[in-house]
Amino acid sequence: MISTGWAEAVVEFPKTVWELKEGDRYIHLVNYGGKARVGWEDTTLDESRRGYNNCFLTEEEADMELLRRESRAKAWKPEEGEVFWAIDSKGRTVASIWEGDCIDMIYYHNGHIHKTKEEAIEWGKKYGKAF
Repeated sequence: MISTGWAEAVVEFPKTVWELKEGDRYIHLVNYGGKARVGWEDTTLDESRRGYNNCFLTEEEADMELLRRESRAKAWKPEEGEVFWAIDSKGRTVASIWEGDCIDMIYYHNGHIHKTKEEAIEWGKKYGKAF
């Protein structure tokens, strides 16, 4: 390597939102469902966004959160004993009976409880990558 005599600047980007420093750029989700790229100013507003999980380092992270929020907003909660459909951790479409236990509630809070097998498959295509 040939030295030019100039010092090369090393730019270190934050690896998590907890490492943001003044001047760093981040993305937050705005009220109407869009995204805004802003600079970290170490204000109460910045701290609040980060504390409420509304602070992202990349567009992709923000887009995945938008998908998760949309999925949760469409959640359907079956009555006890009612059959629902979901996609399990191995990508299989499964039917189950609602008991309201921990596993059922995880599916519910992710918006991943469906009345039909077809709805579960469609959910997987649209939202599965966000979970």
